[in-house]
Amino acid sequence: MGIIGFMRGLANDVAQDGITANSMLPGLTNTQASVSQAEGQKRATWEQQAIKQLGEPKDICRYDSVLGKR
Repeated sequence: MGIIGFMRGLANDVAQDGITANSMLPGLTNTQASVSQAEGQKRATWEQQAIKQLGEPKDICRYDSVLGKR
């Protein structure tokens, strides 16, 4: 999970300036890329996710806009 470590480091570097850093790491999402995946691949990905369902792009955009307002 390199992005998590990067974001933690970035957050620590800029915290003293009153700047926050956030990241979003959505699971398997209902996009053109996931439609072409084999069911076995999707199932293997779901097994690693906390929420065992296919995400929707609108859900990600909803949270992204909340983080962007801060």
